Amino acid sequence: MRPTRSVPARLVPLLALLALAGCAEVTPKDRVVEPRTRIYVANESGNSVTVVDGTTFQVIGTVDARNHSTHDLAVTRDGKWLFATNLASGRLSVIDTDAMETVASIAHLARLEFSDIEMETFTGQLNSILGYMEKLNELDTTKVEATSHVEEVATPMRPDEVHPSDVITDLLKKDAPDAEEGFFRVPKVL
Repeated sequence: MRPTRSVPARLVPLLALLALAGCAEVTPKDRVVEPRTRIYVANESGNSVTVVDGTTFQVIGTVDARNHSTHDLAVTRDGKWLFATNLASGRLSVIDTDAMETVASIAHLARLEFSDIEMETFTGQLNSILGYMEKLNELDTTKVEATSHVEEVATPMRPDEVHPSDVITDLLKKDAPDAEEGFFRVPKVL
């Protein structure tokens, strides 16, 4: 059996946010995203998510969440990713909505193990995070320009000019125990 480590409950929200941050994607302005109406239904007893066409109300397919007791669902703003909490396993399933498959199970990948008390705490905290994400999704950001930084960032540049390094080399040679033909002699390392 492979040893596992427990993670303190206070770190779980941070881990969840870090995991979710890695799934974010910025859509370029010139890329047109086709609107797609889909309904996602968590099947707690079936450990899966049913995908329904929102126009025809026909079942498109079922995605295995690869975890137990699929419960709460949250979709990214662009509709690319679906996150599903799994109450019994305490894991977060990451589902690619285009491929209609589970691509990651966050706690499994991180090899986390939780006690029953930590599971209850984790579930409540993760639901709180997902609820906050839903509030953020309600904001109208159509007029907000996509950015990679909060502030305009520029790398300070200097002219690329060649300078003689004799002064520095002479100073270093002065302090070196053994120098020969512009190189430093050092003890052999085996």
